[in-house]
Amino acid sequence: MKVQYLIHLGFDEVRVAFPLHDIDRVIRTVAVTPVAGAPACLLGIVDIAGETVPVYDMRRLLGLHGRSMQPSDRMVLTREPCRFAFTADEVLGILDEEPAAPPAAFSFDAAGVRGVATTGDRMTLVHDLKRFMALERAISLQRHA
Repeated sequence: MKVQYLIHLGFDEVRVAFPLHDIDRVIRTVAVTPVAGAPACLLGIVDIAGETVPVYDMRRLLGLHGRSMQPSDRMVLTREPCRFAFTADEVLGILDEEPAAPPAAFSFDAAGVRGVATTGDRMTLVHDLKRFMALERAISLQRHA
């Protein structure tokens, strides 16, 4: 069985992971230029090597309370073709285990949850990044309209 590597992120007590193949790199948080009229989940835009990239507030997308960016925060930059960045309170490392399937009694599929990884005494939801962001952006834009 081929092992899938996951980037493991922390947001207060919440732990999530995304497939590493969707991630270009992690950088220190940089100043974000706000976009007037944007939905609350869109912090604004940044310039990454001459490329304008939208930055999403992953805390809000996960349903957590928003907070000001801290110097210790990171920005996770995704790969093409749908290039964007999102904030992370902390990068916990790389997971190299295949997540267990979500319980059949719950329908996590709509939220893009691919499985659950157990890391120490905590559970980490493993998301399909493209499906997660497509759903969350659609919901956010509907709320904003």
